[in-house]
Order: sequence, then C-alpha cells, then structure tokens
Amino acid sequence: MPKAKRSKVWLHFTQKDANSATCNRCQKTHACKGGNTSNLMKHLATHGVYLKAEQCTVFDKLRDAPSTSAAAAAGQIEESPSPSPVSVVDITDDDDDSSRSSSVTPFTLAKKAALPKEKVEEIHRKVTQFVVMGLHSFSTVESPSFREMTTALNPKYQPPSRDDISNTLIPAWYNVIKQNVIQQLAQVSKIAITCDGWTSVAQDHYLTVTVHYMHKGSIQQKVLSTEVVYEAQTGLVFLKVGCFAHTLNLAAQKVYGIQTVTRWCAKIRAVVVWLKRSTMSKTVLREKQRLLNLPEHNVILDVRTRWNSLNLMVERFVEQFPAIQAACLDQRLRRPMERDRLERLTESDFEKAEEFMQCMKVLYTSTLCVSSDKTPTCSQILPILTKLEAHYSAADEDNPFVAAIKEKVWGDLEKRYQDQDIQNFLQEATLMDPRFKGRLGVGVAEAWWDRLEKAVIDRLPTEEDPDGDDEVEEDQADRHPRGAHRMSALEQLFADEDRELLHTTMSTSSALSITEQVQKEIELYKGMPAIPSGQDPVAWWWGKRDTFPNLSALSEVYLCVQASSTPSERVFSCAGHAISQERCRILPEKANMLIFLQKNC
Repeated sequence: MPKAKRSKVWLHFTQKDANSATCNRCQKTHACKGGNTSNLMKHLATHGVYLKAEQCTVFDKLRDAPSTSAAAAAGQIEESPSPSPVSVVDITDDDDDSSRSSSVTPFTLAKKAALPKEKVEEIHRKVTQFVVMGLHSFSTVESPSFREMTTALNPKYQPPSRDDISNTLIPAWYNVIKQNVIQQLAQVSKIAITCDGWTSVAQDHYLTVTVHYMHKGSIQQKVLSTEVVYEAQTGLVFLKVGCFAHTLNLAAQKVYGIQTVTRWCAKIRAVVVWLKRSTMSKTVLREKQRLLNLPEHNVILDVRTRWNSLNLMVERFVEQFPAIQAACLDQRLRRPMERDRLERLTESDFEKAEEFMQCMKVLYTSTLCVSSDKTPTCSQILPILTKLEAHYSAADEDNPFVAAIKEKVWGDLEKRYQDQDIQNFLQEATLMDPRFKGRLGVGVAEAWWDRLEKAVIDRLPTEEDPDGDDEVEEDQADRHPRGAHRMSALEQLFADEDRELLHTTMSTSSALSITEQVQKEIELYKGMPAIPSGQDPVAWWWGKRDTFPNLSALSEVYLCVQASSTPSERVFSCAGHAISQERCRILPEKANMLIFLQKNC
C-alpha cells in the first residue's frame, strides 16, 4: 500500500518514481530521495511559492478586518487546527502543561521560563520590520553583533535565521499586506497608474507599477508590483500622459545647445570642479562662510541628466561667490592658475547669471509643483504651460542672451501635448480643479465646459431607474439609521415641516432629467469662486459631494491622475538600496517583496 503524502509540496509536484518528482509548473524533474521534500520546496521558491509562509501566522494581527462573510469563514477555519511547519518561527504554547504532567522537572521549568508565543511573534514582527524597512541584508540576523544585541535585550529570545527571514517571515508579511491592499482597492472604482523602468546593477530591467486613487477626501497611492521584464512595454490600450517633470527637464536641457550659454557656463563649471577636487577647499570654504555670515552650503556641479541642475549650480555659485573668492585668495589654496580661473569671470558674466536664474527659476518651481504625490497634479499642466508661455514670450528689452534662452526653452515646450485626446483630457482636468477653473479665459473655456457636460452625462446611466426614489430613501436611511440619532426637542416639534421640506426637495430633483441635473450642477459650480492654490481640491470635492453628486464622482476620474512619474522614481530610489552592489544576486521575487513592503507599510 503506497504511503500517504501529507506535505503540501505534492500539490505542485507529481511523483515520477521513488527518488524523483516532476514540477507541474516547469515540467522539470528533481530528486526527492527517500521522500525528502526539501529540494522540492527550494525549487518552488524560484516560482514564488513559499509553503512555510502560507502556514506562518506571525503577521495575522496586521490583517485588515474582512467582510462579514469572510469573517465567518475565517471563524470556521480557526476552529480546526492547521499543521505547523518545523521552524524557529513556530512557538508551542504552554497552557496545557498542567494537564500533561503535574510533576516538576527541568523540562517543565524550562518551558515555563520560555517567552509566551504572542511575545515571540511580536518580536519576530519587529525584527522583520527592522530588516525590511531599513533595507538591511537578510544575513544581518545571523551576524554576531545582532545576536549579542538580542541576547542583551532578552536572553530568552531566539532570533530567526536568515532562511526564516527570507523564506517565511517576509513572504508571510507580504501576503498579509497584499491581501490588505486588495481589500482596499476593491472599494475603488477609478484609478490612475504611473509606470517607470529601471535597470539594476545585475542588468535586470525592472518595471514598477504604482496606482493612485481618491479615498475620503485624500489621494492615496499603492505600489502594486516591481517586476522584471524582458520585452517592450507599449500599453497602447491606455490613455497615456507623458511625465511633465521630465518634459520640463528636456526643455531646460536645450540651453546647452546655445553657444553663448555653453561658454559662459564653462567658466563657472571650471571653478566648481576645482573646488570639488581640492581636498582642502571644503575646510577653507567653511571658514570663509562663517566669517562672511553666509549659509554653509556646498557648491553644486551640474549633470545634464539631473533635473534643473544647471540652474541650481549657477544659483549656488552666485550665493557663495564672496566665500569662493575669499577661499581662492587663501594661502592654503592660492595657485596662479586657479586664481586666473576666477579672474576670468567678468561683471558681464555675473549679470548673465542673474538673468539666467530669472529665466530658469520658473522651470525649477514648476518641477517641484508637479512632483507632489499628495495633491492633484494633472490639472496643473495647462495652467503651468500658460504661465510658462507668458514668461518665455519675447520682450523688446530682452538682450540676445535672454532672447536665445527663451526661444530654445519655449520652442521645445510648445511642441508637447499636441495630441487631441490628451488636450481634451487636460482641459477637462483643469476645469475639474476648483483652483484653476476660474482663472481661464471665458471664450476659450466655453467649449471645454460643453465637453465636460457631455463627459458627465456619458458616465451616467442612459435610462432613469424606476426605483431611483427607493434608492434615495434607502441612502437617506443609511445616512441616518434608526436608533443612531436621537431627535432633539426642536426636531420633534418641527418634524412635520422637515418631512415636507425633504419631500419637496426630492420631488424637485426627481422632476429634473439627468441632463438638466448636470447642467444645474455645472452652472452652480461655474458660479462659485476659485479656491486658493494652496488648498486641496480633493478635500474640497469631498466636502461638496452632496451639493455636486455627479461632478464629484467625475472629479475622481481626473484628479487622481499624476502629472509626472515622480512616485515611481521614488520607488527606484528605494530599489537602488534594495538591489545594491553588495546584494545584486537577490532574486527579483524577493526584491519585489521588499519594495512592496517598504512603500505600502
């Protein structure tokens, strides 16, 4: 009679003979001599299947409360004990020691002196959080210094091994947070996605997908996945808005093609490079900054691929020029060749620096505006472009230096976002932002309002629901459930008048067609004054959702869209530490877990 298989590994393998088994995923044959499944479990880890993590309950306390049906199912599952893997993660409870034996032995004393299961699991969670959130290597938990630290804190605690951290605790934590994110996104109907690519030091090309959505008056974002891809990412089925921050940087890079700007920047760059290379320059520069009461800032060297770095280099050089001039005259740094470099800068060059900063400062400020991930940024694109067009328009008093910069920068920007679908989307997004809807030209925006009205109607049901009144009444009942609100004496006195007022309001709204309701909302919205640019439009719409039920629902379509891929850029800043030169052999699946937990916890 064949021996029964109890391991869950056989759900993914088919036994070929007594000493080998075939993977159901990749059809590869692996040795399992004597029924040993360790080799098979290691192979499943390469496919992202971690059996130990599925049985680990350390992170169950972090799981969000499920729905009623899910909670009932969970209660049924908890009644039946599940098998536990043999690991340092598993701790046996000692509540039934007295029933097993009433005698006191060294073994029972040792069990009573051990840490409770709940305490061990709590410490396991903190250790895992330390490794993940600090982006430490998995081998940290096995280092002698870490073991000595945990022993000093609590001698009874046995830290998890590197294998437990990598293959059990982190995957278990990942599964819990992943289910929490799925539950949160199940309640969202409108989302926007930002994507960006990045190549690690191991020459693996990663693609990160970040989702953005509105929830209760605020913008939320979650990192969905960071996957290795080896093929082109086109995404032709999506309406794509190019990264506006990168577009601004491409326009700023056009000034490198102006000969007068290139020669002028070379003079400043030569001094900055010399200060960067000199080992004594930092000490001397700090002394001069303190003497001259200047901010103790370092000089900045421009990099063409870094956003607005040329403007930052010039701005910092002008700020620190008195200290730089005094440092170059110091005997510890004074050299004829370097002094000649500084003397090559004329008064005209400093005038050009002031003009350059005045021209390019607005690009830097615009980049900061659209790099936020807590406020809507897509609706800022057209207002910012309008402001840039006015800023870079040719003026009679412009000298050739300034005129060349304006021509190059705006000549590149005016070619962007010419696709008609993108134009329509950006125009509608601008109207849905209460910060900018009142700052548009009346003649220009009239056609935009007509298109916005059509967009609202298209997203509503074409036929009126005959049970609409019942749904409204149910909605009112949900907002004011029985027993939840005790009527005051004044409400009891005027209860009949309040019911009549509510009935009149509902009758008036139900008498209007869908088109008339939308037109009424748009006219009311157009008549309201614009809010200051510092206020949050998402919170504004959340507060007006009862006044503008149709428009507030449409605002979620536009205001969750990000104008730049900066959120994904920030993810790759984290990925650069997670997949560093020292740990470049980390598996892509583990890298995805680390980045997911780092950004979503």
